[in-house]
Amino acid sequence: MGHQKPIESKSNFPVYVKRKRAWFFAALLIFIWLSAALGAQTLIWSGNIPGNGNRIGPINLTNGGRYYVEVQGYIYFGKWRQNGRDLLNDSCFEFNARSQPVPMTILQNNLGIIYCSSYNPAHIYRSAPFLSKGQPLFFQVYDTDYRDNRGNIAVRVFLVQGGSTGSGQSRSIKLFNAVPRQNSSKFKANRFPEVRVNTNQWDRTPYHINKSTRFNLRVPPGGRVYLSSKSDQWTNIYIDNFLLFIVSSGQGQTVFSVGHVDPLTYKGSPVTRTLPISLNPKPEITKYIPQGLQVTVTVYALDYGAVGGMSEVYLLVR
Repeated sequence: MGHQKPIESKSNFPVYVKRKRAWFFAALLIFIWLSAALGAQTLIWSGNIPGNGNRIGPINLTNGGRYYVEVQGYIYFGKWRQNGRDLLNDSCFEFNARSQPVPMTILQNNLGIIYCSSYNPAHIYRSAPFLSKGQPLFFQVYDTDYRDNRGNIAVRVFLVQGGSTGSGQSRSIKLFNAVPRQNSSKFKANRFPEVRVNTNQWDRTPYHINKSTRFNLRVPPGGRVYLSSKSDQWTNIYIDNFLLFIVSSGQGQTVFSVGHVDPLTYKGSPVTRTLPISLNPKPEITKYIPQGLQVTVTVYALDYGAVGGMSEVYLLVR
């Protein structure tokens, strides 16, 4: 990678140490502020962006979803011919060859998401939360010559589930990724003993077929809540066998199931089964979610015999 010789400035070691401390505390304050502001969040994608220039993606984002990006690490870009020092670049700065870090955004993306801020010696940067327009996201390391590059940048993309989409009335929250239909033996190690199914044909203790999800939700007065296999319209989901919802607030707890399941209990108490009791329901769950009240929703995807699997599942508020 070609670099021009920098204009050197006189400095001394104590000043440089003070600057490093200032950069560190600034980054720490930004991290704390973002952590407080982001609320509930779910990792939807993680991967490494190589220094060879390969374009990585697509990372699919839901229209109206609120996301942020975290990047970490650095790449070796060869040696600087001016002084023979290693050229080391994190996502936002060249930090090793010169007397001080130089802004240089080598990790680029197609949506113009900005994650660079003040130099962070830990080489970790976060973007501010942003609203997706449904366009897929791609990443690529930019350089003029990739032949001597080594290493990669780690990227993580988070969905901020507790945040507003900006409309105040319409939200789309992804609850689960799809799991291919397969023999239930693949899931039986992940038992959920707090749930019991009243069946004489299949297993009475169900098992997880997907990682549970948890988020905060406030449905505005008059809002309606649906489950769908698509983020932008209400349509049938597929679930073999069922989803278990636990909705908690200061007013108590509501537990209900969606899908094809025999009568069941959670911690010994009967669970309401929503209609239709089907492998391919198109459920509206408005009456189970309090309106105008902040609630915490935990959802489990469960199977209890023969075959298990599911489509993508979204929660829509309209």
